Amino acid sequence: MISLMQVPGNGLDALKVAPGPCNLGGAQTFSRGSQEWRVLALLDGRTILIVENDPTIGLDLLATLAAEGATPVGPANSVESAFALIADHAVDAAILDIRLSKDELVFPVADTLQALRVPYVFASGRSTALMPLRHGDRPFFDKPFRAEEIVEALAKLLAGRNAG
Repeated sequence: MISLMQVPGNGLDALKVAPGPCNLGGAQTFSRGSQEWRVLALLDGRTILIVENDPTIGLDLLATLAAEGATPVGPANSVESAFALIADHAVDAAILDIRLSKDELVFPVADTLQALRVPYVFASGRSTALMPLRHGDRPFFDKPFRAEEIVEALAKLLAGRNAG
């Protein structure tokens, strides 16, 4: 995993990329020599929606996101509960399972997030053959997946959105 380190003091803050895990549960500051460094978790301060019908996977994603400094919301196991969370929270990004409870499909949620310009990834045990063309360009993770891979993908999507 990549940890971002912010080096203040040069007008604009510079970012250094350091290899290694960043399981700090948020930002921490330390000094090295005469410089102060701030270690940022990959998703520090971001609100991430989890839409997942499997409670075990949902809790694993919740714990991983929290360890990376994010504020996870959910897991929602239906389209209706996902819409309620979107209405109640300023969501920065989302993780979407394709098939939810009662064989409901997540695509209305994906359509809404796309309209709101909120980045999202799919994490599902279902085939990509179910994927509508309008969502075919989104990152897709097959179950079983490593939650850390999803964190990295979300961080890249959010960084790209902030750059553009």
